[in-house]
Amino acid sequence: MGAYCPVPFADDNVLAAIRHDIIDPTLRGLQNEQFDFRGFLYFGIMLTPQGPKLLEYNVRLGDPEAEVLLPALDSSLLELIEATLDGRLAQTTVRQRPGAYVGVVLASGGYPASGFPVCLPITGLDQLHPSTLAFHGATRRTAEGELVTNGGRVLVLVAHGQDLEEAVGRVYREAEKVQFEGMYIRPDIGQRPEPTGIFSAVR
Repeated sequence: MGAYCPVPFADDNVLAAIRHDIIDPTLRGLQNEQFDFRGFLYFGIMLTPQGPKLLEYNVRLGDPEAEVLLPALDSSLLELIEATLDGRLAQTTVRQRPGAYVGVVLASGGYPASGFPVCLPITGLDQLHPSTLAFHGATRRTAEGELVTNGGRVLVLVAHGQDLEEAVGRVYREAEKVQFEGMYIRPDIGQRPEPTGIFSAVR
């Protein structure tokens, strides 16, 4: 229902634990099996009092995670992909733009259950600030050219700010401009307090 980056509580200790417990063992497994994988490897991770836990792998960019990560990327995505294919990624620097990015999903009423209505007219996208990104997830054009809904996760709006608080405020103000019948959004993206009881040291 939304995503944001960077994550304030993902400090050096948290990232080191994720690398030690999840990423490094995965890479060693790929090497041991002589599996020459080149592409996106998505780690779905949950932080717990016992440390980071792996929920899933995906060999694609996550959604809506990609909608906030890619705008924050200051390096050329094409150059990074080419470096990956050529085996030069370790010699490449990945640069990130300053500030924070927040994305909020505009969903159809009734989602994620089945049976929600489709073909509902969407208005307000032309009122968005030029810096706001609108990613179309489940939209289509009618024969008359009208933009309508075509699924559950209709749009993702992404806004940038100097910090997380500013980005959160901007994306929700932008979301108020877009309308379709039954539209709903989760109101707390980027606003939840830091998780409690997270591990305090790398084992």
